Amino acid sequence: MKLLISPEKRAQLIDKYHPGNKQGLLKMAVVIVIGIIIISVLGFDIRAAVENPQTEANFSFLGQFIADIWNNYLAEYWAVIWNIIGPMIEFAWRTLENFDWSNASVSSEQFIQNNSPQVEQ
Repeated sequence: MKLLISPEKRAQLIDKYHPGNKQGLLKMAVVIVIGIIIISVLGFDIRAAVENPQTEANFSFLGQFIADIWNNYLAEYWAVIWNIIGPMIEFAWRTLENFDWSNASVSSEQFIQNNSPQVEQ
């Protein structure tokens, strides 16, 4: 069985997932700037709100609360989950790093053989 991807589909995938694609970041920056302009037009002073002692106290409480929840309840469970999925994520990441996007039409057997962890005998 061969994994065949048309040249057009391959080009679309490379364009979509290439690290140089900055469209999402640009859109987010534009939305943030427009949001700040709207807030300013409505007369809301962001600096005064952020520097307010009550706001600082609330964020401090929230940060401490999240840290306590993580340290006392979630960290133990996450360590167990990470020990299970960590090697799978590492394998997938290494596979994607080593994948030759210029020659994506490789057989599944060859792909698995080239990207599987090797066991010392």
